[in-house]
Amino acid sequence: MSTLEKLLEDFVKEGTSGEQFYAVLLSSEVFALSGDEPIDGGQRKILDAETEIQLVNGEMDDGTNFVPIFTSLEELQKSINEEMNYIGMEGWNMLHMVKDTNVVINPNSEYGIHLTPENIAEIIQFFGASQFTVEEETPVLIGRMAEDPTELKNVVKEVFARDPRVKTAHLALLVNEKTQEKSIVIAVDFAEGQEYPEIFKIAGSAAQPHIPQGHYLDFVVVNDDDGVSATIVSDGDRFYTA
Repeated sequence: MSTLEKLLEDFVKEGTSGEQFYAVLLSSEVFALSGDEPIDGGQRKILDAETEIQLVNGEMDDGTNFVPIFTSLEELQKSINEEMNYIGMEGWNMLHMVKDTNVVINPNSEYGIHLTPENIAEIIQFFGASQFTVEEETPVLIGRMAEDPTELKNVVKEVFARDPRVKTAHLALLVNEKTQEKSIVIAVDFAEGQEYPEIFKIAGSAAQPHIPQGHYLDFVVVNDDDGVSATIVSDGDRFYTA
């Protein structure tokens, strides 16, 4: 049983907080059945961003249509009795793709859960990470953290390692001198012409359970004209290099 499936079981069976389950779900690879013709030879194929995907729907007892999503290929196999195509992508992207319909995660498991479009919108809003901005007149202090957030860095590194567009990442602590709010800010340098700030949401979701109490987590794209990102690169902790 994977970590994701154990969290799902605990969430359903023991009534634990779903926050950690959803955080891991959004940064894990999940699967859905595709209604397209099977690929010859059962080969794995990487789809272009413009490729249209037709997902297989299920139907609840009351006639409501839903998209089944699976936390593993083992769970997916429980729902088919013939060869079918399937797609795999990170949970964040999958939920965005199906956000306007009902979803059932692991429909043939005793620990399956139903998500309405409203549920999905709440999850996306709750875990959404945004790019960090500083108002011009806001006095801030930027430096390294006294206690290294090792687990947070490790999960963010795992997300970045899956995307060749990410070149480097630096981490620093930013303190707003007026409010004393503390933000862990990660400055990300992308390959030239390949900025992909959407990955901040995926990385933020994965890191959510590991953010130290009393801190926020933000991301910023490295930009030579941005003093904050330049300072983080020069004075912060370079924790990821492709």
